[in-house]
Amino acid sequence: MADDLIINANELSGLELAKYVLLRLIDGETIEDIAKNFDNNKKFVSETLDLLFDIGWIKQDTNGNYRITTKGQKSKIMRRRPVVSLGG
Repeated sequence: MADDLIINANELSGLELAKYVLLRLIDGETIEDIAKNFDNNKKFVSETLDLLFDIGWIKQDTNGNYRITTKGQKSKIMRRRPVVSLGG
């Protein structure tokens, strides 16, 4: 699809990987869906999910859906970076 963002996981830092997993989880994707992008490594995705819970960036509602917390929204890595144009 033309609108898909291509992510090379090898180019992401640890927190950027966590953000990538977080955003896909809150969009309703499953651990299995996300693991497909990491050589079907469900353990990696589960451990990343544990990290997100541990640092307080994510919570799960009573329906099992993942939600980003206020702390997660306020973290610098979750804020959008300003677009900077160096052109004239």
